Amino acid sequence: MSLFTRILLFIILPAIAVLSYPPSILENALPVFIIVFVVFILLGWLVWRGRSPALTLSIFIQGLNVIIRLMMFFPNAKPAGQPVDFIYMAASLLGMVISAYLMFRLDGGDIRAQMVT
Repeated sequence: MSLFTRILLFIILPAIAVLSYPPSILENALPVFIIVFVVFILLGWLVWRGRSPALTLSIFIQGLNVIIRLMMFFPNAKPAGQPVDFIYMAASLLGMVISAYLMFRLDGGDIRAQMVT
Protein backbone atom coordinates (compact mmCIF):
# COMPACT_ATOMS: atom_id res chain seq x y z
CA MET A 1 0.00 0.00 0.00
CA SER A 2 1.43 3.36 -0.98
CA LEU A 3 2.21 6.17 1.44
CA PHE A 4 -0.51 8.40 -0.03
CA THR A 5 -3.14 5.65 0.31
CA ARG A 6 -2.19 5.05 3.93
CA ILE A 7 -2.39 8.74 4.80
CA LEU A 8 -5.73 9.04 3.00
CA LEU A 9 -7.34 5.93 4.54
CA PHE A 10 -5.96 6.19 8.05
CA ILE A 11 -5.88 9.94 8.77
CA ILE A 12 -7.51 12.27 6.24
CA LEU A 13 -10.75 10.48 5.26
CA PRO A 14 -11.74 9.42 8.80
CA ALA A 15 -11.34 12.98 10.04
CA ILE A 16 -13.28 14.43 7.09
CA ALA A 17 -16.08 11.89 7.54
CA VAL A 18 -16.63 12.71 11.19
CA LEU A 19 -16.04 16.47 10.94
CA SER A 20 -18.03 17.20 7.77
CA TYR A 21 -20.65 19.57 9.13
CA PRO A 22 -21.80 22.90 7.71
CA PRO A 23 -19.70 25.96 8.58
CA SER A 24 -22.58 27.38 10.63
CA ILE A 25 -22.22 24.48 13.07
CA LEU A 26 -18.41 24.45 13.13
CA GLU A 27 -17.78 28.19 13.42
CA ASN A 28 -18.11 28.22 17.21
CA ALA A 29 -16.49 24.83 17.69
CA LEU A 30 -12.96 25.44 16.42
CA PRO A 31 -11.24 24.11 19.59
CA VAL A 32 -13.32 20.93 19.43
CA PHE A 33 -12.52 20.62 15.71
CA ILE A 34 -8.79 20.82 16.43
CA ILE A 35 -8.95 18.32 19.31
CA VAL A 36 -10.93 15.80 17.25
CA PHE A 37 -8.53 16.17 14.31
CA VAL A 38 -5.54 15.53 16.61
CA VAL A 39 -7.29 12.44 18.03
CA PHE A 40 -7.84 11.14 14.50
CA ILE A 41 -4.18 11.73 13.67
CA LEU A 42 -3.20 9.67 16.73
CA LEU A 43 -5.71 6.94 15.89
CA GLY A 44 -4.48 6.85 12.28
CA TRP A 45 -0.90 6.60 13.51
CA LEU A 46 -1.84 3.62 15.70
CA VAL A 47 -3.55 1.91 12.77
CA TRP A 48 -0.51 2.67 10.62
CA ARG A 49 1.70 1.00 13.25
CA GLY A 50 -0.42 -2.15 12.98
CA ARG A 51 -2.48 -1.99 16.15
CA SER A 52 -5.54 -4.17 15.66
CA PRO A 53 -7.61 -2.54 18.46
CA ALA A 54 -7.07 0.87 16.85
CA LEU A 55 -8.35 -0.49 13.53
CA THR A 56 -11.40 -1.93 15.26
CA LEU A 57 -12.03 1.41 17.01
CA SER A 58 -11.70 3.28 13.73
CA ILE A 59 -14.22 0.99 12.01
CA PHE A 60 -16.58 1.32 15.01
CA ILE A 61 -16.38 5.13 14.95
CA GLN A 62 -17.18 5.22 11.23
CA GLY A 63 -20.17 2.90 11.70
CA LEU A 64 -21.44 4.97 14.60
CA ASN A 65 -21.04 8.09 12.47
CA VAL A 66 -23.29 6.62 9.77
CA ILE A 67 -25.97 5.71 12.31
CA ILE A 68 -25.91 9.08 14.08
CA ARG A 69 -25.99 11.06 10.84
CA LEU A 70 -28.88 8.97 9.54
CA MET A 71 -30.84 9.62 12.73
CA MET A 72 -30.09 13.36 12.57
CA PHE A 73 -30.63 13.74 8.82
CA PHE A 74 -34.40 14.00 8.48
CA PRO A 75 -35.19 16.19 11.53
CA ASN A 76 -32.42 18.67 10.68
CA ALA A 77 -32.74 18.72 6.89
CA LYS A 78 -36.09 20.54 7.18
CA PRO A 79 -36.44 22.13 10.62
CA ALA A 80 -39.99 23.03 11.63
CA GLY A 81 -41.00 26.38 10.20
CA GLN A 82 -37.75 26.87 8.30
CA PRO A 83 -36.67 26.23 4.71
CA VAL A 84 -34.80 23.12 3.64
CA ASP A 85 -31.14 23.22 4.69
CA PHE A 86 -29.33 22.00 1.58
CA ILE A 87 -25.87 22.67 2.99
CA TYR A 88 -26.59 20.48 6.01
CA MET A 89 -27.99 17.77 3.74
CA ALA A 90 -24.90 17.80 1.52
CA ALA A 91 -22.49 17.72 4.48
CA SER A 92 -24.41 14.86 6.12
CA LEU A 93 -24.54 12.83 2.94
CA LEU A 94 -20.82 13.41 2.39
CA GLY A 95 -20.05 12.21 5.92
CA MET A 96 -22.29 9.14 5.55
CA VAL A 97 -20.82 8.13 2.19
CA ILE A 98 -17.21 8.53 3.32
CA SER A 99 -17.88 6.68 6.60
CA ALA A 100 -19.64 3.82 4.83
CA TYR A 101 -16.79 3.54 2.34
CA LEU A 102 -14.20 3.53 5.15
CA MET A 103 -16.09 0.88 7.11
CA PHE A 104 -15.96 -1.55 4.22
CA ARG A 105 -12.49 -0.55 3.02
CA LEU A 106 -10.80 -0.76 6.43
CA ASP A 107 -12.39 -4.14 7.10
CA GLY A 108 -10.93 -5.51 3.86
CA GLY A 109 -8.39 -8.28 3.72
CA ASP A 110 -5.50 -6.12 2.53
CA ILE A 111 -5.73 -3.82 5.56
CA ARG A 112 -6.23 -6.69 8.03
CA ALA A 113 -3.27 -8.57 6.54
CA GLN A 114 -0.96 -5.69 7.49
CA MET A 115 -1.95 -5.79 11.15
CA VAL A 116 0.78 -7.29 13.33
CA THR A 117 -0.83 -7.19 16.79
